Amino acid sequence: MDMRLKQNVGPVDRLARIIGGVTLVALARPPLVKAMGAYWALEGMLGYCLWYDLMNISSLPGERERQREENFPIPGEAMDEGGEAAPFSRTLGQTA
Repeated sequence: MDMRLKQNVGPVDRLARIIGGVTLVALARPPLVKAMGAYWALEGMLGYCLWYDLMNISSLPGERERQREENFPIPGEAMDEGGEAAPFSRTLGQTA
């Protein structure tokens, strides 16, 4: 059984979490803030964020489009069967 965590934190986000977490651990006085900093630094090192996972988002490059389970058309840009833009009816909430 493979128990790996899927990565959902991008490189810039990881660096910010590590630097911010280490800074909080080093400079904060209240133990709760130090613990929060250690948690952020750990998330950065692992590349996994529990909250991102619960909200089904990712900051990895290229993951943003693949992350959505359903790609809903943008109102006004929905396509009909012929490949043409279908008009959008706001009163009905569906393509006309």
